[in-house]
Parts: sequence; C-alpha cells; structure tokens
Amino acid sequence: MGKSELLRMMTNARNNFTVGLAGVLMLDLGNISDIRGKSSLVLGENYELPFDQVVALLGEDYVDKLIALTEFLNMLLRAFIKEPYELLKAYCRDTGQLREMQCQPWFQFARIIRNCLSHDFRFDLSKHMKLLPVTWKGKTITGGMHGTRLEHSFFGFNDAIQLFEDLQSFANGLN
Repeated sequence: MGKSELLRMMTNARNNFTVGLAGVLMLDLGNISDIRGKSSLVLGENYELPFDQVVALLGEDYVDKLIALTEFLNMLLRAFIKEPYELLKAYCRDTGQLREMQCQPWFQFARIIRNCLSHDFRFDLSKHMKLLPVTWKGKTITGGMHGTRLEHSFFGFNDAIQLFEDLQSFANGLN
C-alpha cells in the first residue's frame, strides 16, 4: 500500500464514522418513518434486508433501542480506531517507519485502546504492565484498570476523534 492509499483509507474511516454518527442521531430522534411502510430493502441479487427487525429494535421499547444504538456506537468506535491504527502500523512496518510510530506520544495509549476495543471493550493489560501508567491528553491507563470495561466516560467519541487526528497527522508526515 502506498501513502496515498493509506491516507485515502484513513479518510474513508473518518467518513464512515461521521455517517454512522449521523445515522444514529437520526434513528435516535425517531426518524424511522421512511422504512415503516416498506417491508424490506433488496441489496444485490441475494440478500433482502427486512425492516421489521429494525423497526422492532428501534421502535417503542426504550431498552431495546438503547441497547441497539449503544452496540452500534461501539461498533463505530471500534472501526474508527482499530482500522486506521492497523493500516498505519502496516504501512509503517512495510516502509521501515515502525520505530517512528512506536516513538509517538500516543502510540502506547492507542495500542492499548485498540486492543481493548477489539476484545469486548475490556482492558487486558497483562502484556502491558511494564509500560504502565500510560498517559495521553490527560487520560491515564493504569494497572488497576486490568479486567475493567472501557467506559465512554474515559474514552468517548471526542477522544476517538482526537486520537484519530493524531494518527492522521502522523500519517501525513510519513514518507
């Protein structure tokens, strides 16, 4: 992968995150009326997406809606951090710039958060204890967080955007 492809793929991740957040906002505000009168959407020749499941999940039951939207937001957060991090790491490895990435002030924090997002939003710090504590922009990961759940109050959407911007800024400066 060349640098232009890396930057394009990172831009795609940002765009997907933005569209996903906009979609959640629309769904959370109850704007599912467009699909209520339709039974499904045909996607290609072999798949039909039934809307009854979407209406059931996002309809009147507040608990079901909250769970569905929270899980969707978690998926967005996971994709928004994990994919660009992995793309950047692969590019740096392939171009001999991995050491530069590892020296960035956000690297260890991003690595641990990426791992946490990939493993059910739980901190598994067993391989990272000797590096702890790790701090980035006032957020500190400590050994006491091992086994705990990553809460949005610790690392939420604004933090994800800031971390992504750090990754993208680094990517822009690479050879």
